[in-house]
Amino acid sequence: MSKEIEAALLKILEKVKLAPNPSSGICYNMDLIYYSDLTVQMHALWKLDRTLERLFDKWPKFSGSGAFPIPDPSKKRNSKTDAYDLAESNRTMWSKHSAYGRLRWELLNFCIDTLKGKQASE
Repeated sequence: MSKEIEAALLKILEKVKLAPNPSSGICYNMDLIYYSDLTVQMHALWKLDRTLERLFDKWPKFSGSGAFPIPDPSKKRNSKTDAYDLAESNRTMWSKHSAYGRLRWELLNFCIDTLKGKQASE
């Protein structure tokens, strides 16, 4: 991961943390902020996405899917998309009162903390 991409991703994820779109996951929230910030190079979105997916992969609770990184907390659903779809329809995607929402916050904080730790060690 390049230092510039990591710094840009950290800046974006910190903005997501302040006010996430309640019906979207981390990636789409990142995209919304990315497109509203003209200081970021347009060609960098692909690099940001890849870097974010690498961070997801390091999270101990990672579901195994970069597109749907949050595991089903109930472990009752058949696919990774079912938990996402249920949280989206129930509007609990980012709810700190739902197990799924708390996992999403945990993943976001893990990504931010990992990026901050890398910057501090350099």
